[in-house]
Amino acid sequence: MAISPHTNTNLFNNVIDEFKKRFFLMNNLNLNLEHGLHNYLHLMKNMDSTLHSFIITYITKWLEALNLKFKNNINRTKTYHVKSFHSRTIMTIFGLITYSRTFYVNKHTGKYYCHVDSYLGL
Repeated sequence: MAISPHTNTNLFNNVIDEFKKRFFLMNNLNLNLEHGLHNYLHLMKNMDSTLHSFIITYITKWLEALNLKFKNNINRTKTYHVKSFHSRTIMTIFGLITYSRTFYVNKHTGKYYCHVDSYLGL
């Protein structure tokens, strides 16, 4: 059962709006008359921080959208029963990402299943 959250344009638009707000705040700097390398370094540091935060937010929301799409899928209810909810933290090149996920029990076999973890190969 392949379910992709790519169709959720609201998710993407919300994350883009959040990025724009953070980028605007970063650009709302006091302009001073000093020139030099410190201005470049400050810009790069702020851009790096903003982009990492944006990527972490997007991945978190994407994983949680994937979880919700599977949970609300009518075909899921034929095979899996919701058992519990847990958070998981994973390490990425952008930093730690913590997301919520749902655990299920297969109605026929009694085995536990987590769609997001399975999707990620965890």
